[in-house]
Amino acid sequence: RQRPVPGSWIGGLGCRGVQWRSSADQAMPLTAEYTWRQTASSVVLEVPLKSASAKGVDVLASETYVKISFERYLLELFLPAPIEDTKCVARVKAKHLVLTLPKASEGLWSDVTQNLSKEDAKLRRVEAIEAKATKEQQLAERAKDRKAEDERKALRKQMALEEDERQFLDHLKAEEKREAEESVYRTLGGLKQGQTAASGPSAAPKPIEAARPHAESDELDEDELIQEMLAEAREGGENPVTDFQELEEDEAQDKSSEDSEFEMLEYSELEDPGAVPEEEEEEVQYTAPPRAGGKVKFNFTPRIFPTPMRESKQVEEEDWIAKNRSHLRKNPMLKPQLDALDIEDSDPTWLKGKGDDLYRSRDYRAAVNAYTTALELSPDMLPALANRSACYLQLGELVRCLEDCENLLTTVDTIAMSPDAVPDDPIHGAMRVKALARQGTALCQQGNYDQALKALAKAAWLAPGDQALEADKSRVSKLCKCAELKRGADGKLAGGDLEGALAQYTAALALEPTFVSAVSNRAACLLALGRFKECVDDCSTALALLQVDPAAAAAAAAIGEEQPHFVRQEKQQELLGSSAGLPTGPLPPAGSAKRRTWVLKTIARRGHAYAELGRLSLAVVDFQVATSLAPEDENLKNDLQLLQAQLASQGDAEPESVPTLAPPDSATSAPSPPPSTSPSPPPQSEDVSASPMPPPPAEPVMQPVDGCKTTMAVLSPAPSPASPAVRKGCKVTVHAKGSLVSSGLEFWNTKRNRQTFSYNAGVGAVIKGWDRGCLGMKVGERRLLLIPAEEGYGHMGFQSWGIPPNAALKFELECVSVAPSS
Repeated sequence: RQRPVPGSWIGGLGCRGVQWRSSADQAMPLTAEYTWRQTASSVVLEVPLKSASAKGVDVLASETYVKISFERYLLELFLPAPIEDTKCVARVKAKHLVLTLPKASEGLWSDVTQNLSKEDAKLRRVEAIEAKATKEQQLAERAKDRKAEDERKALRKQMALEEDERQFLDHLKAEEKREAEESVYRTLGGLKQGQTAASGPSAAPKPIEAARPHAESDELDEDELIQEMLAEAREGGENPVTDFQELEEDEAQDKSSEDSEFEMLEYSELEDPGAVPEEEEEEVQYTAPPRAGGKVKFNFTPRIFPTPMRESKQVEEEDWIAKNRSHLRKNPMLKPQLDALDIEDSDPTWLKGKGDDLYRSRDYRAAVNAYTTALELSPDMLPALANRSACYLQLGELVRCLEDCENLLTTVDTIAMSPDAVPDDPIHGAMRVKALARQGTALCQQGNYDQALKALAKAAWLAPGDQALEADKSRVSKLCKCAELKRGADGKLAGGDLEGALAQYTAALALEPTFVSAVSNRAACLLALGRFKECVDDCSTALALLQVDPAAAAAAAAIGEEQPHFVRQEKQQELLGSSAGLPTGPLPPAGSAKRRTWVLKTIARRGHAYAELGRLSLAVVDFQVATSLAPEDENLKNDLQLLQAQLASQGDAEPESVPTLAPPDSATSAPSPPPSTSPSPPPQSEDVSASPMPPPPAEPVMQPVDGCKTTMAVLSPAPSPASPAVRKGCKVTVHAKGSLVSSGLEFWNTKRNRQTFSYNAGVGAVIKGWDRGCLGMKVGERRLLLIPAEEGYGHMGFQSWGIPPNAALKFELECVSVAPSS
């Protein structure tokens, strides 16, 4: 059957007719075409609208149902997971409807719609439409209530404004009225005074009240008040001018007598008819015309510090500005000066190139500063963000590396989901792969192997055929199994099941022999089981994997925790090493307190095993290193004293050989603490002994400096006696290392910054103790200075360098060159 559709034109007759269309065409809409793409947090649908207008598009989006209809086309999607329907965004661009659907929970969908039965689809559709209608009704009610509340607030504010305006107008009227009255009385008083001076003092005074009958009346304006007062005066037969003389005289009584006499004399001279005024000759004076005005503008060099610029402090100030540039830019007063210091530092592209050069030269800390400044100027510079994450990974700052990787991935995903996105952008694709790889590496170094495996799997999926990523993913998968076995072994070890723990540690090491935490914890099991030889082997293996030399560990322990993080980390990385690439087990960064604790426990455990085996010399060596790492541990000190006493009683033992360890590199795992019992006497003494510890270096002999309290010592003399010496007025270039005498905190080291320091000697360009203590120093000589507070920075200190007030200073100086004064 067919039914007519009214309102159509047919034929060429211009008559109103009907167009016949089948009911099947009316009831069966066409399914619209669409494409979709997704990230872990959102889904984007693109529907071509063909010739349809954007105004005719109907979109309905609920938590699990999406419907799009236009003209004869209909698209229904039954979503596999809920979405946030209140945050959906629809745009029409280039004849395409782009619908962004944020996911309620992160994850990837296999498909954007589900294949439901007819009954389920109908039920889902009805529920979605009812839920949408209910939500729209609630939103409308809230909007209505909010509108009513806004209207009430606006009315109250309008009433308050009108009340303020009314009060202001009343106050203004009162002020104008008061000023008008005062003006009237001043005018009448002036007229009265002039008339009185002309007619003499014969007029009888009149009370003030009679002259001002309506002075306090609020019903008359200024003109009416004047006319009424004049009329009353005429009715009484009085002179309206002289009648007010009493008023003016009363007011004049408040003046000083000297002013009154002067005024009377002046009036009498002017009114005397017989007086002949003397003509005074005016002296003609020539006044030069004023000079033409102008402006002279002086431009000063922009400067952050409030003190005058000194050439000797320029390098330190530049370093301080570079480290604190991000904080300085937040200050609106200092930001213009900071931008004007160097025009190159305001160019993010130049800064990014500078950071790349520093990264290639392995100066990662300076590269981070350059990338950070570039991102402050241009937050959308993604290459700088990616390269900074690589620097943080090299420095072992894993948390900051993960933050940069996460920000980079989020930004790239946001760009990819925008309507203007370029499909399969190779640049953004490469950035995503590298960010995922670095994220996986950082998570692996933290011991979070499950998340690391997910990140590396995504990177390998995005870059198929990359053998390095596949190898990393395979190794991390193996590390996941090792970590699972180790967790089970740790539980058995804590429960006292030593044999079961030993078996699981061995199984984990069969998968990955370099899993450091499993090696160290297996050594704890072997020590508890009395298998001391195997315990020594595992401890030595763990230290070799850590690539820690006991002497280097002792030196690293001497570096105080109060030093700045980057200084402490760089020094301890030089002694304990650092690893780049995938680690073998969860390792804390080099220089951290946790890593030092792991090294301490492993060395103490091996010393305990040596003592049980009767190798006392080796045990003493290990306990000496452990004591230097933890000088506050009384148990270690008691064990060391006991071993030394036992070793002294066996003075005829031959030296043992100390095992050779690898050079410094990476960090360790958290081994279980060794048993707290002290080492027992050995059953017998073997025919070997350890080589003695090297004697500590002799303390330098300090000598007084002429004319001050500073003392000095020559650490190493000049290579040639004929080398030029420092004299007053010459320009000296040195390497310097400064620290606090009280805590040992190092606040300056030119060698770490790869720079030298130059100053003019003997003229007060530096602090007094330094200036006097360096006189006579020769090129190539190394000198130690101990400077008291009064000859250093005194009671003020130097807070920007971390020097507190009244702090004694220690400087180690090496003279590089001496030049005569220019």
